[in-house]
Amino acid sequence: MLIWQGCATVNDSGDEENEIIDGNIKPERLIKKMEANRRKIRSFNGKGEMHVQTPEMDNSAFFQSILKRPDSLNINVYGPFGIELANVLLTEKEFKFYESLNNNLYKGGVDNIALRNIFKVDLSFDDIRDAFAGTVNLTKRLYTQPTEFKFDKGYFNLTYADSLSGNLVSYKIKLDGLATEAYSIKTKKGEILVEAKYSDFQKIEGVMLPKSIEVNAPKLKQSLQLTYQTMQANKEWIIEFLPPADATVIEY
Repeated sequence: MLIWQGCATVNDSGDEENEIIDGNIKPERLIKKMEANRRKIRSFNGKGEMHVQTPEMDNSAFFQSILKRPDSLNINVYGPFGIELANVLLTEKEFKFYESLNNNLYKGGVDNIALRNIFKVDLSFDDIRDAFAGTVNLTKRLYTQPTEFKFDKGYFNLTYADSLSGNLVSYKIKLDGLATEAYSIKTKKGEILVEAKYSDFQKIEGVMLPKSIEVNAPKLKQSLQLTYQTMQANKEWIIEFLPPADATVIEY
């Protein structure tokens, strides 16, 4: 077990770059580098296919996602022949969900219950935003030290203990390109609560972004899979959320 001490800013330097190339880097400096990369993606636009599987459903659909940091995420879901099925607009404080089939507009504050009703999986706003952007938010790790940190066969492996729940949060980061390939949350007894896998990376704006994302909650038998066909970043996209005037508004 290696535990290093250091400051927690996101400034980057040439010395850190050399350390990463050699695989000899302190964990806080690695996290700063990862966060600096993540924050380079100020906006994101991607098109692809999603697959949601739960005990109640097993559905696939095409989608387009537009992310504008810090807190706006728009997801359009399409059926056959490009017919719009749903349009979702999320911020940290509120959501709007237009369901085309029944011409219903759902509105309300963002909480886990509302998000579960929309996406059918138990994920927080941050988790959903980061899943669609293909990034892993490590902001909280800037100010904590890992309980385990090692470099082996081209990969950094970091584990953090949650001070409140006692859960163990682990990350697997590839040295080549600094790509996060896996992320998991386990209980102290080793039971997997959430696990995510990222693959088929593409370098965009100097950052490695995955075209394939899979998030699983084994205990709840839930999974969300995203496969991007196209991805772009850091352009000025316009989010269009214009449900029909005669849509039935349902407040949550």
